[in-house]
Amino acid sequence: MTKDKLAVVDFTLTSTTGAAANNTDTNDITATLIADGDHQYGIDILFSITEPRAAFSNNAQTITATTDALGKCTVQLHSLAEGKIKVSGICSFAGESQMTEVESEFGAQVDTMVLTATVQTDNARADGQTANRIVYSVMQGTAPAVGQFLTFDVISSSGNAKLSASFGQTDSSGNFILDITNTTAESVLVTAKSATDDFPSIAKQVTFVPVATSYTLESLIMVNGMQADGVSENKILFILKNSLGSTVPQKLLQFIPSTNLSLHDSIIETDASGSVTLSCTSLQEGVYSLTAVVYGEDVEHRVANITFVKADELDALTGIVLKNNATADGEDYCEIQYRLTKKTQDVVANQQIEIELNSVTAYASAHTLTTDYAGIATVKVFDTEAEDVVVSAYTKNQDISARTKITFGPDEPEQPESITFTGTFTPGTHGIDEMIPVGAYNFVAGRMYQFIADNTYHDYCNYGDGIYVNGSCVSYSNGQPDIGAGFASTHYFYGEGTFFCVRPGTKAYFRNYVYRSSYSYSYSLTINSWKI
Repeated sequence: MTKDKLAVVDFTLTSTTGAAANNTDTNDITATLIADGDHQYGIDILFSITEPRAAFSNNAQTITATTDALGKCTVQLHSLAEGKIKVSGICSFAGESQMTEVESEFGAQVDTMVLTATVQTDNARADGQTANRIVYSVMQGTAPAVGQFLTFDVISSSGNAKLSASFGQTDSSGNFILDITNTTAESVLVTAKSATDDFPSIAKQVTFVPVATSYTLESLIMVNGMQADGVSENKILFILKNSLGSTVPQKLLQFIPSTNLSLHDSIIETDASGSVTLSCTSLQEGVYSLTAVVYGEDVEHRVANITFVKADELDALTGIVLKNNATADGEDYCEIQYRLTKKTQDVVANQQIEIELNSVTAYASAHTLTTDYAGIATVKVFDTEAEDVVVSAYTKNQDISARTKITFGPDEPEQPESITFTGTFTPGTHGIDEMIPVGAYNFVAGRMYQFIADNTYHDYCNYGDGIYVNGSCVSYSNGQPDIGAGFASTHYFYGEGTFFCVRPGTKAYFRNYVYRSSYSYSYSLTINSWKI
């Protein structure tokens, strides 16, 4: 087509009708441009209105659209004004302006029902119990649509998603609550629609996450307000539970105390009931806290207000030498007993005492002692050099101490000790005479004893040679009498015999028990002893 020839132009506007004057519903305004029977493509059409309560989809009173291959273009018009609204269309074609008009009619405003959905709970655990929740609401204008029937459907890849209802009715607020559970971690699509097709359907996606075991810790201070003496214990009970509220046995708990708070154990396993009782001490009065951690898990629990009060002050640490002047042979020892008391005169049990020696060759049976229920602790000290050793004892915080000197002598052969008992057997029939007076001699373990006896008549014990020991007359057997469990072997009494004593404090009373007439006889008994 050339510009020299006047074209036959057919430019028209059409409008749909029936939209409600609610400023939401729209009528479609369509422009058609045909010239000489050909549909005109790519021509800009300017649409305009003058009604102030109406607007196009761009919320303006003018809008431009371009014709397509069929020579058409369409725009949307909404209005708050009821009745007919004039719409004008203008375009420029073949050097001339083309104009046309159409009336678009809007009906009375009628509120339509609208369904909305709000995901109230998302990302629930896929445990088949924990639910995601969607709240549906049906409104007609600004009023809730009560009693509207809804149907629900869910699309799940696994097929394991479950709805709390497939059919429901809105309540007095126009709402309906739908819960969705799942045993598979995935996202699902839930669709709700009107059972009577009164309003459009709506779809919402919710997600289920993998089930991860989670833990919670509970605590209860069972004992509090103990003395800050490093011994008295406050106690805290911990109970470990899982996400289902069940107690968890055999799970490690780690405890982190605040400064000046001491724990007996920092890692403890829960028992069969999922609990742990933790003991703690302090040497300084105050209020403390600690943190409990489920080992290997991101779970912490803090316990505050763990209180220790001022302890009764310690008064004295006393050392008593129980055994001194030991031989410096590495086997013999000196022994010291310590007693710890408070100013209240009460003894201090379960208190640690540190031991130090001023010798490079001496050594103690223990470097740390613990007082018993009577506040007493004992240490043995050994040495291989003949010397004086100063033993220093300290309480744990070294505020009380005691120093004691002990002596070790040279490891030299001991000279025998000798004692002789003499007397006369008095006349009489079946007389009993003490050769060693009762209580006059004690036998000591670890020493060797030699007996040398002599008398003018040796009918001991009324039959051959014998010894009267601790109330019993012991007969010799082939000249070797047995005089009791206190000695290492049997000994020959008449004449000369040697034996080794193994039981400390053994007492043996040697008596003469004879059948004689009126004669008297003299006797002597010599005992030589030495340490071997």
